[in-house]
Amino acid sequence: MPLSSKRTPFNSKQNFMILAATTLLVGSCTTSPQPSNLPTTSFVSIQTTTTYSTPLTISTTTSPPTTKIPACSLDDEVRDLISEWNRNSTKLLTSYNENSTDTNQYIAESEKLIPKLNRIGQDLSYLLQCLPTDELAFFEPLLNAYEKKLEGYTALKSAVTLSSIDEKQKAMEKITNANNESKTALCEVTRKLGERLPGAENC
Repeated sequence: MPLSSKRTPFNSKQNFMILAATTLLVGSCTTSPQPSNLPTTSFVSIQTTTTYSTPLTISTTTSPPTTKIPACSLDDEVRDLISEWNRNSTKLLTSYNENSTDTNQYIAESEKLIPKLNRIGQDLSYLLQCLPTDELAFFEPLLNAYEKKLEGYTALKSAVTLSSIDEKQKAMEKITNANNESKTALCEVTRKLGERLPGAENC
């Protein structure tokens, strides 16, 4: 006996309901929820360090000075400084001769005058930077002589402080020799350059 197939009748209403439910289910899965009560987002500024591929280079080249040292001369600056030196050194030697028995008086005078001689010597040395070449060759021996004079006066003060007769004699010999050297240098300036500076009167 042949099998009889029983076809399920199409129920349009039932199928429509199934299709509608399926559509709603799919829609709910693909649509992002948009809740209205989410907090407002605040942006935080984050500082980042930028890395440069090219290394930073610092120039070490020193630019030449924009100002030039003003010129000086034996006839002007050197003449004035030597005159000032002679005034102060004369006071110092006079005090030594007049106060040979009063050491405190001479030491007090030395403490006042030797710093002045030192300052004059420094001013003389500064002239090495501004003197013309032809004058510079004759100035250097003169400067060396005045440096020896200052050493002599300093040694004399120390000798008087120590009450050492031998050291006094050595200091005075140093001063005398330095005076002779300075006179020789001054006379050389007079002969070569025609400049008669203080101390060159008897050349």
